[in-house]
Amino acid sequence: MSLVAKLAIAALAVTTSVVALGYTAAAECEGSVRYLSENNDPYRVLEGKQREIYEGNTELLDRDPYLREQLASKEGIQTFEDVVRVLAQMDLVDDEFGRQLVQFLRCEPLPTRFESPLSFMLLKNSLESLTAARTKLYPNSQLPLFGSMPTGTIDAQATVFEGAEDPIIILDRNIYQFTGKFSKTISATIPIGSDGGKVSLSYDKEDMRRRLHDNPWIVSDFSQAMLFLVTSGAPNNAHETLLDADHNRMHARLVNGLDTFIVGHELGHIVLGHARSSTHEIHMAGDDRDRPIEVVDHSQEDELAADQVGLRLLVTSQAATGDPGDLLDAAIAAAGSDLFFKLLDLADQYRLKIGKPTFSDKAHPPAASRSENLDRYLQSPEMAGIGLNKFPDFRLLTRNALEVLVEESTPSLDKAFADYRAAKH
Repeated sequence: MSLVAKLAIAALAVTTSVVALGYTAAAECEGSVRYLSENNDPYRVLEGKQREIYEGNTELLDRDPYLREQLASKEGIQTFEDVVRVLAQMDLVDDEFGRQLVQFLRCEPLPTRFESPLSFMLLKNSLESLTAARTKLYPNSQLPLFGSMPTGTIDAQATVFEGAEDPIIILDRNIYQFTGKFSKTISATIPIGSDGGKVSLSYDKEDMRRRLHDNPWIVSDFSQAMLFLVTSGAPNNAHETLLDADHNRMHARLVNGLDTFIVGHELGHIVLGHARSSTHEIHMAGDDRDRPIEVVDHSQEDELAADQVGLRLLVTSQAATGDPGDLLDAAIAAAGSDLFFKLLDLADQYRLKIGKPTFSDKAHPPAASRSENLDRYLQSPEMAGIGLNKFPDFRLLTRNALEVLVEESTPSLDKAFADYRAAKH
C-alpha cells in the first residue's frame, strides 16, 4: 500500500461533504449492508454483548451517531444510503477518502452491527500486511475473527467465546483515536529539514523544544489528548491540527507501526496458542459496573512472548521486499511499537495520580518492562538479520520527542489533574 494511502487511512480529521458521499453511494454502492453476525456464532455472541453495553450507556451513544442509528431499530442500518447519511455527520479526510470508505463497505461485510466502519477499515489495513507475514513465519497458525468493545484498556484481547472454536480478537473501540492523536503530536515535535536534497531529522532535544515554543499548538494538542485519555479512557474529543507534508509522512509511518503492532501482539497470542475460553470481569469505559466477558488471563510470560511475536510480525510485514524504502518503513514502525509502551507507561502514572486504575492490569507486565523486553529482542539473531541496523534508531528519536513534550506539558497537565481531583472530591 502506498504512503499516500496509508496516510489517508490513518488521518481522520478533515470534513467530507454530504454531497460527495451521497453521490458515491448512488453511483457505486447499490446493495445492502452485510453483517457477519447474521451467520457466524462468535460474531452473534459479540453483537449481543455489544448491544447490551451500548443500550445501557447513553454517554457512549452521545459521542457516536453511528451507534445511535444502529440501536434505533432492531435491524440496524440496512442500506448504503443510510451508512452515507450517518458517516456524513462524522469527520472524514476528504472526498476521495469518502469514496474509498463507501467502496470498502460495499465489498466488505462488517462483523456486527456495532462495529465502527472507520475502525474496521483501519483494522483491515493492518491485517493486509500482517496476514502475509503470519503465513510466512507461522504457516500453521489460525487467522482469528475480530471485533470491538468499549473496554477502555488501550489494548486488545485474544479469546475464544464459550462453545466456539474460532479465536476472536477484541479491540478497544477507541484504540485508533489513541494511536492517531499521539502519533500526530510526537511526529509534529520532530524537527524535519533538508540537507543536500535529503530529508534530515534532528534528534536534539533543544531543537525539539524550540520547535514546540514556535508551535505551541503541539503541546496544547498533546496535553488535551492526554487529559481526556487519563480521565475518560479515550482521547476522542481532543483537538487535532493538520500537519504539513513532511510531518504527515512521518506520522503515516509511525501510526502504522502503532496500529499494526497492537494487532500483531494479539496475533502473537493466537500463534502461541494462548487463546482459550475463560470468563473475566472487565470494566467497560462509560459503564458503572464490571461485566463478565470471555477474556483470558494470560501470564506475564505469555504477554512478553506475544510482544516479541507481534514485533517480529510487524517488522517482517513492513520490510517485505527488503528494499530501502520498505526497510525505512520497518525501522519507523518499530519505533511505533516502542512508543505504544512509553505512552501506556506515562498514562498509567497519571492514572495513579488521580486515583484511577491503571490501563495495565494485573496480568500484564509493567509497560516499562515490556519496552525493555522489545529492546532486547531487537538485538536477537532473528531480528538483527532483517536489516534495520542500516538506519538510525528511530526509537531514540520518538523517545526524545515524547520526553520533551512531557516536560513542556507538565505545568498545564498538573493543574488540569489537580482540578479534576478537586472536582471529584
